Amino acid sequence: MTALSRRTLLGGGAAVAAAAVVSRDELAWIEDAKAEATGPSPDIALKTEIDAAFEHLRSLLMKMHPQAVNVAHGWVTNQDGSFRGNFYSQIKYQPFDGDGLYLLSMDGLAVPYWIEAFTVLNGKGEPMLIGGKPITHYWGWQLVDGEFFDRSQRFVSLNIIRKLDDPSDGFSDRPMSA
Repeated sequence: MTALSRRTLLGGGAAVAAAAVVSRDELAWIEDAKAEATGPSPDIALKTEIDAAFEHLRSLLMKMHPQAVNVAHGWVTNQDGSFRGNFYSQIKYQPFDGDGLYLLSMDGLAVPYWIEAFTVLNGKGEPMLIGGKPITHYWGWQLVDGEFFDRSQRFVSLNIIRKLDDPSDGFSDRPMSA
């Protein structure tokens, strides 16, 4: 038998220790492999289930509100453990069809407005163009009970639900429903 020197013993121990050390990347790979072998984590499974429930609810809402487009949803978990979820959509807006009375969508409410189009003119009195088309601004006056609510005009976005023949044409003060 040969005698082991301290140097031989320490050298061999260092080699064994070096073989036992696993890098962080290798450790992460081992953890990922374990997770794949045992299936998705409960959090991932629950998230998948929640996403499926949101998608089912979205399809039900689309059946209830066929005029809705661009329906989206989302949910987040807050730092305190609470959560928030929401759905939102738009409707397909109609094109401007000359000055007149329109029912506009204003933050989800159906509001009657008298709208007039104004072409923007340059200093020479000529229409200003973008891409060969004149720049047009739309100004409106809100109506309540068939009368102007406010005599001041307001720059309006063209979220047109439909053009109206008169203030009572299919309009009520109640929110629109499907």
